[in-house]
Order: sequence, then structure tokens, then C-alpha cells
Amino acid sequence: FTSRVGGGSAFYVRHHYALMRYTIPFIMLTLLLVGCGRRDVKIQQQVTGTWVVHYGGDIRCTNIIKPDGGYSATVTGFPDGHSISIEGTIVAKGGDLIETITSDSETNQPVPIVVRGHIISLDDHQMVTKWDAKQPTTTVAQKVE
Repeated sequence: FTSRVGGGSAFYVRHHYALMRYTIPFIMLTLLLVGCGRRDVKIQQQVTGTWVVHYGGDIRCTNIIKPDGGYSATVTGFPDGHSISIEGTIVAKGGDLIETITSDSETNQPVPIVVRGHIISLDDHQMVTKWDAKQPTTTVAQKVE
């Protein structure tokens, strides 16, 4: 059927409108996700290395984060001389850090433990992160390597 006015099918116009109504939001969502993915890759590159957090007194935590997100951490400086060893992953996702602890030398800590960290600031020398946990904490880590 070809209309003498307008030269086309009303079905085609409605179909095209419906297609565009769903296609444009889909394209926008895809671009947003790709943008977040690129940002996460950049964050992951920035957090790779050795970071130190001082908790007061002589207590400090040294985190070694690999490019693939695997990490190991050692907490030292306790008055009795013991230390805590932790392993797991720290992965950038949606602009945050997702820490999954898979091994903890403290025998009373069940694993895995998953915690989300909201990055407050991050550069080549310092990372400030607010961690969601039972007791939310903010850490300031200095990059040493």
C-alpha cells in the first residue's frame, strides 16, 4: 500500500519510531558502560604498586597490588610483635574499588570478605578511600613503588 499523501506506509513510520525509541537509549547506555570500563582500567593501572597506610603508633599496612588486581598485605607494628598477612583481590569497578579478602592469617576472620571502597582522591602518590564496612573507615595510602 502506497499512500498518495506522504508516500509511505504508516506501519513503517510507527515501526521506525519504536525502533529509534529503544535504539537511542541502548546506544547511550552502551557508551556509558564503555566509558566506565575505560575509567576502571585507568584506576586499576593507577592502584597497581606498593601502598602504605599508617594507622597510628607503629601500626602500618603495606599493600602490594598487581596489575591483575591480586594483592597481598602485611600489617605490622603491633606492640607484641605479631603481624597479619592478607591476600585477595582489589579490582576497580564502576569507579570504586572492590576488595575481596581470600586469605587472612587471623584465625577468627571468616573468608571471603568483600568490601567496597569509594575513591575520594587518587593520584600517582596518594589514594584516599572511604570503605563500606561494619564500621566505615577512610584510609589514606601513600604509594612507595
